[in-house]
Amino acid sequence: DWSSDVCSSDLQQRFVVQPQDARMVGLAGSTALTTSGSISTVTNPAGLGLMKQADASLSYGHNQISGNTYPGGQGVKDTQNSGQVYGAVPLGPVKDALPDYGNLGFGWYGRGGDWSGDPDNTDTSTYQVSAAYAKAIGEKMALGYSLNYQNDSVDGDTVEYDSTNSFLQTLGLQVRDSENLT
Repeated sequence: DWSSDVCSSDLQQRFVVQPQDARMVGLAGSTALTTSGSISTVTNPAGLGLMKQADASLSYGHNQISGNTYPGGQGVKDTQNSGQVYGAVPLGPVKDALPDYGNLGFGWYGRGGDWSGDPDNTDTSTYQVSAAYAKAIGEKMALGYSLNYQNDSVDGDTVEYDSTNSFLQTLGLQVRDSENLT
């Protein structure tokens, strides 16, 4: 059944959106929990607490996934556009040390897709708005909290999936044992 093929492949990308910055993509996601930049807002908010200066991350992606249906062999293509903007700023005075009052992170992520050649007219969209706060506990440890609002949907002639008004919370702890180990 074609509609279940489209649905299952698109639903695999759903549930919880976990945006990545260029460094994380380049390292195959291995730094998701240990990064200390603005993207920490959604991965591990504690990473914000170990930042000594402001940070920003901006990206845009355009992807086309194509293939043939089984068993009919009709050509299909999914075109996706995605983007994100994240930023983090220190709170309070900073001079060669961690900020006195911690760091505040914020961001937005969005993705939309459109299947062409799909007999069910499947369209997808999602966006996420995030905010986080983290504070260093000593020079090598930080604790952070983030709140993310996510709105996600898959719409088609035979399927409808909505995960609207989802709130995701993350509590994170990060320890930097040395320059090379977090």
